[in-house]
Amino acid sequence: FVVLETDDHIGGRVRTYKHADTVRFPKPVEMGGAWVHEEFINPLYPVLKAAAIPMTIFNQDDSSVWNRGRLVNYNQLSKMLAKADLIWNNQTNPFRASGVDDASAVRSGGYAFTDNQVETYFQFAYEQWVGNNLEYHDSVMWDHNTADTGPDRIVNAGYISVFDYFLDKAPAARPQVRLNSPVTKIDYSSPNQKVTVTYKNNGVLTDIRANKGVIVTVSINVLKAQLIEFVPVLPSAYSNSMNKLMCSEANKVALFFDDAGKALLSNPDLEHNYMFRYAQGPMPRINDALTCFINWKHFNGQGVVTSYYVGDYSRNLENLSDADILNRHMVALREFIPSLPDPIDYVITRWGKQPWTRCSYTDFATGGRLSDLVQLSIPLGPYSNVLFAGEASN
Repeated sequence: FVVLETDDHIGGRVRTYKHADTVRFPKPVEMGGAWVHEEFINPLYPVLKAAAIPMTIFNQDDSSVWNRGRLVNYNQLSKMLAKADLIWNNQTNPFRASGVDDASAVRSGGYAFTDNQVETYFQFAYEQWVGNNLEYHDSVMWDHNTADTGPDRIVNAGYISVFDYFLDKAPAARPQVRLNSPVTKIDYSSPNQKVTVTYKNNGVLTDIRANKGVIVTVSINVLKAQLIEFVPVLPSAYSNSMNKLMCSEANKVALFFDDAGKALLSNPDLEHNYMFRYAQGPMPRINDALTCFINWKHFNGQGVVTSYYVGDYSRNLENLSDADILNRHMVALREFIPSLPDPIDYVITRWGKQPWTRCSYTDFATGGRLSDLVQLSIPLGPYSNVLFAGEASN
């Protein structure tokens, strides 16, 4: 096999960051996809378990929740969650069942609330799950599966540890991963059942022949932008399905704190999986959507906080300077950790600005259905030797 990796690191949206200060920050921070969701049905989980790759259960309900700097107790939180669920169930579910093509949440839910707690819950529990504004997401495709699909887990050493494990088991395979090698063309027209892939390395176009087949794992937005030429062109069934899907935007910031900041993060009220704050002001999902923080002091003893934000808010922040993004983060964090010092270092992702990523992960646009993902999972060409894989076809 040969892996043609467009970036300077293995794994696409996997982005495991290892800090240079290995004394204070010996453990990596995953700046890309971090979770192994739903272990009972996730095909990756048994692979990682068999490989004995350490994982930790991440209970997303275990959160310290704050409103204007005050800790919210569980009863208040439960009432807020119940109120939002009631709105969703009463307004959205009947609309979902009506069979209309456009079941965007803004039509079916009408959720421009003035209650910032409910607004924040929709932003946190719904938008963060699909990675996009509910205005754009088709609510028919919202997963209301009530079966127990198992806990979510994080990979302790970051997803890079998964690649390293398998490549170290077969060292001869590592040179077959060619970095900085974006694919520009996939030609599956040959009558001899071979596929010719053209890629660029150091500015030089190179052809490679795939004897068995090609697996394409780029994002929907890269495919839509036609950055890869297909010969022959993709059949309309594939392009039509792609147009009924969209690519969500999810970004993170990692903030690294000195010993004084680390001590503040040891506050028992913050020793939970999430540090979660209610957004403030009008339309808080749009204007103050920086609500979700993970306290890594709780997980691995490091003075590190990461944020997670999505949709239009994420896209807008990508256009700001690093200083502006950091200022927004510190204003939000100091609501409930008033004396938190400035970070001594930081990492910011801008996945939408990455030319060969252009987004984070696939979501259903209005009118999009499961059949569109099924279409993309069908092998392409007369010899069925070009396959779209990765999360966009699952």
